[in-house]
Amino acid sequence: MSIVLLDGLFLRKIHRHHPTISTSGADIVSIAEKVKKIAQDARQASLVMARLSSAVKNTMLLHMAEALEKAAPELIAANRNDLDTGRQKGLSSAMLDRLMLDEARIRGIGSALREVAALPDPVGEVTGMWKRPNELMVGKMRIPLGTIGIIYESRPNVTADAAALCLKRATPWYCGGARKRSIQTWPSPEFCRGFCKT
Repeated sequence: MSIVLLDGLFLRKIHRHHPTISTSGADIVSIAEKVKKIAQDARQASLVMARLSSAVKNTMLLHMAEALEKAAPELIAANRNDLDTGRQKGLSSAMLDRLMLDEARIRGIGSALREVAALPDPVGEVTGMWKRPNELMVGKMRIPLGTIGIIYESRPNVTADAAALCLKRATPWYCGGARKRSIQTWPSPEFCRGFCKT
């Protein structure tokens, strides 16, 4: 596996989203090593995820929804700190509204997770079959996508949405939140480990 990080446009994108990261010299090597490690971990995860049954994936999604709702008080408290930090950094009211979590929004995220759990499992679905002139049957089957990387700003619900859709599709994902959103709100490694033990 090779990862090309020396493309100027890509490096400018990294710098725009993470201005504290230098994109020159030894730092490029460091970034390359981190991305390579993420890709290697995702590859290992994909081997496990591909073997998950629909029942297991749906159970994990339902446990995620339940754990989120139970953790609402802690998430809301951490979110207040994020909002305070955002105000200090001069975020607009629209950005602060996107960042804000309350009980209703957390319930909405939980409902979205349950909706994804209720969807048919796309993995393994055959969407078409036809016979070739030599009598060979050929078909199209839906399979996991590979690895998805997502960078987003100030929307705590995006993490849950991405996790739910990628889990349903048995696809590893990596979410990188913007600097505008502190890592306190969502999700903690302990929270993730909790529902992954399902």
